[in-house]
Amino acid sequence: MKRSLIVLALVSSFAAIGSANAKTTDAKFNVTINVRAGCEFTTLSGINNLAFGSVAARPLTGSADETLGQTSFDIQCTVGTAPDIALTSANGWKMNGIDADNTTASIDYALFSDSSRNSPWDDVSTVTGATSGNAQNFLVYGKVTDPGRVAGKFKDVVTVTLTY
Repeated sequence: MKRSLIVLALVSSFAAIGSANAKTTDAKFNVTINVRAGCEFTTLSGINNLAFGSVAARPLTGSADETLGQTSFDIQCTVGTAPDIALTSANGWKMNGIDADNTTASIDYALFSDSSRNSPWDDVSTVTGATSGNAQNFLVYGKVTDPGRVAGKFKDVVTVTLTY
């Protein structure tokens, strides 16, 4: 039994010496991801049309009343991303006649970023969104100063562009 204890003690000593002499080495690696900046329109039903409604033609004498309208849209961007928001007219800020008897007529209009309609909003005068990452609502205000003398329906298409 004494001999077993001595052998056990020697084996334990060699194991301890072996552990003390063990070497380790390590290396590291990075875990990365690149999240690209992004923006999207979040208005569920798309952007509503800006409709000026039905108006009277310009009177033969005097001037026409201004006609006002508005629409809105929602966007959301990644945190830290502040988009420039431009509005571009397909017809150079003119609503062209779309009825058979008014296709050569047009009505000028302008869009604005403020309700007093003093700050133009187009592809040169843009609006900048916030960097918070929260959804943002933007109102677009429109104005027609002269509906002209040609009856019928008129239309233009405006593209909203987010640059970030």
